[in-house]
Amino acid sequence: MISARCIERQLERKLFANDGGPSEGWVWKVVCEVDYGGKHYVVRPEAHWSDVAQGDCPFWKEEKGRRLLSQRISPNGECKVRVNPANPLEAALVG
Repeated sequence: MISARCIERQLERKLFANDGGPSEGWVWKVVCEVDYGGKHYVVRPEAHWSDVAQGDCPFWKEEKGRRLLSQRISPNGECKVRVNPANPLEAALVG
């Protein structure tokens, strides 16, 4: 886990297909700056990682998505990310 600075964040509404038809969900697009291994990176960390889906999962309520990110990113943009040592561009927000 390393320190990062969030430089952009946007919550987007999307439709997701499931067995009962489309469902509305919310996903974060987050951009952070990190220094790792002596290099500077701009990463797009997963905001809501799921081991089941192996990727960024949607929030089913907008309020829940906003609340989670407010817990993980301070008002001044400071946050923590976990990076893949083999590919530092792969990252996930941690809280």
